[in-house]
Amino acid sequence: MNELRSAQSSREEGQALPEFALVIPLFLLVVFGIIQLGFLLAGQNGLTNATREAARYASTLPTPDISVAGTCAAAGSNAELVYTRLKTVNLPQYIPGIQPANIVSGSGALSGCATWAQSGTGTGVAYCKRDNGDSTWSIRVRVRVVYAHPLFIPLVGRIFSSTNTLQLGAVEEMRVEGPNRSSTSASLGGFATCP
Repeated sequence: MNELRSAQSSREEGQALPEFALVIPLFLLVVFGIIQLGFLLAGQNGLTNATREAARYASTLPTPDISVAGTCAAAGSNAELVYTRLKTVNLPQYIPGIQPANIVSGSGALSGCATWAQSGTGTGVAYCKRDNGDSTWSIRVRVRVVYAHPLFIPLVGRIFSSTNTLQLGAVEEMRVEGPNRSSTSASLGGFATCP
């Protein structure tokens, strides 16, 4: 009787290794997927914070008209100041290990960054006017950031993207503060109406 049990148990002892070999790849995929998700959530949180800080900074700059607002390519314009600060200060502060080459720009020259901010095709800064609903208009600033976040876990990266990146985005719109930033005139500062 004991001989029968020992023969049966010796056959079952070797069964754990094949079961382990079948289960461990799935287990590791789940564990590394959770780790990658943590990186992505931290990146999205940092992106949102950096965008909010840039919009807050932009809302404090005196912007009486469209010529002062300018574009991201116009040296000394408010949009250029905010765009430069966003790329050199805000994003590196909130996203550890940011890769500046992965900040997505829209097609065309940098002067089109206002269009990118309005349409969502890339990172940009746009000033516009908005109807407040009480027959007054106010100047608004919209900051949008689009970032191709790297997927650090190779297997997880290949499942979700052929480029090993996942596109994250954040947009923030704030009212420009200061005197004479609201008006009953629809021609406020020559700004286009916000979409």
